[in-house]
Amino acid sequence: MKKHFDALPESARAAWTELWTFLDDLSWDDADGNSITRPFSASTLRRALEGLGRDLDRQWRGLRRMLRGLGPMSSVRVRRVMFGMTSHVYPSTDDKTLLS
Repeated sequence: MKKHFDALPESARAAWTELWTFLDDLSWDDADGNSITRPFSASTLRRALEGLGRDLDRQWRGLRRMLRGLGPMSSVRVRRVMFGMTSHVYPSTDDKTLLS
């Protein structure tokens, strides 16, 4: 992403910046040890992914397709999860988890 960021359209760069700022603020757990899930704009996430064109793996392309079907005021729920030693952020809508 670092090498492609400057080549993205302005709207995609703004969307990625908004997403990264959101993720910087997203904590792992609340005071009771429960996972924190927060809403994020589906249209912003879609703009970020649209800016990458075909340069996406299968799961992200599926997420982009799903986001195209949501209304402009829709949001996705985002939480952090840990697999092994790697952390991932998974957006979900309704009760479906969308894999990254």
